[in-house]
Amino acid sequence: MTGTFSSADSAVVLIDHQVGTMKLIKNIPLEVAKRNTLALAKAAKALNIPVVLTSSQEENVQGPLLPELEQICPEAFTARIQRTGIVNAWDDPHFKKAVEATGRRNLIMAGVTTDVCLVFPSISARREGYQVQAVMDASDRLTNFPKRWLGGAWNAKA
Repeated sequence: MTGTFSSADSAVVLIDHQVGTMKLIKNIPLEVAKRNTLALAKAAKALNIPVVLTSSQEENVQGPLLPELEQICPEAFTARIQRTGIVNAWDDPHFKKAVEATGRRNLIMAGVTTDVCLVFPSISARREGYQVQAVMDASDRLTNFPKRWLGGAWNAKA
């Protein structure tokens, strides 16, 4: 990161905070992740920071976006990008266009899962010159990486 973020040059991007995908959260309490996601949306609204929402396959097990997001930021909810199975949201031209339309080069991003929803679009945005801050309190990971990295050593100490 080369600069600071302000409400004048930042956009909030929330990726796949859907009723079904939220159930994938395992490493922090689900209600905490949900509360933090909604707080981020409320802060963006209070600071007049544009919000971009995206979802994937709402008609399937992923389900709709959190309904509270419609109450907090109704314009962003109505304009949400409904992806059709594209894993890297940045690869969806409608999503990328929505981010570009904010005119902001600093992105405050959260994805329901860090290892799928957040990491790929963050890397893609950085490659295109955007600054990215990941909000880990509104994201989670599908696996417990430290256990996997330690492998046998973890089991030996248990």
